[in-house]
Amino acid sequence: MAEIAITQIPVGVGFPPFEARHEVIEQVAARAEARGYAFVSVAEAMSLAAPIVLARLADRTHRIGLTTGVLSVWSRTPATLALTAAELQRLSAGRFVLGLGASTPPITEGFHGQSWQAPLDRLRQTLVTVRALLSGQRLPDVPDGVRPLRMACPPNTPVPIALAGITAPSIRLAAVLADQWLPFLLPPAGLDTGRELIAAAAKGDPRPTSPTVTAARARGTAAVT
Repeated sequence: MAEIAITQIPVGVGFPPFEARHEVIEQVAARAEARGYAFVSVAEAMSLAAPIVLARLADRTHRIGLTTGVLSVWSRTPATLALTAAELQRLSAGRFVLGLGASTPPITEGFHGQSWQAPLDRLRQTLVTVRALLSGQRLPDVPDGVRPLRMACPPNTPVPIALAGITAPSIRLAAVLADQWLPFLLPPAGLDTGRELIAAAAKGDPRPTSPTVTAARARGTAAVT
């Protein structure tokens, strides 16, 4: 793993959605923890189920933060996301961050069979609903005549929600509704612009930013870069 100076900004190791080798993920996560990285994030698309991978890492690490980097808001209902987040928070003893994002039209439509329409509205609705359920509130915005329910076992440790926004509207949404901004796959040149958008939208209450270093290993070698 390349040496990277750890600054006041939390830096983590992120696995792209096409990485499907458990042994590589676990090896790099262990090395990242030993070297003082802040978190390890696991993306999800059409290969591994990120929450299951993170559950394995929760059992194999002790200090490093664990993040879904990211789960698509089209892939699960808000209730399923809340249940998953609560369980991962318990398994990791409070080290979990729920990273959410709007995904892309090809994956949303071609894999999940849903129409990728009004992604910002979908992000907003999911963030509000998941946060309400995790805090022990009843499900908001249920149909008329339906009794809204709440989680039976909300987490004792609050689950931070990170939003992987890379467009200006989604970055502003992260400033307003999320706990962290996760600039997933955003070029370094875009970080300063994103921080300016966060600062303006948050009105003096900036959100932590968690840049991620994407890790990869060539097949048949032991080198991690």
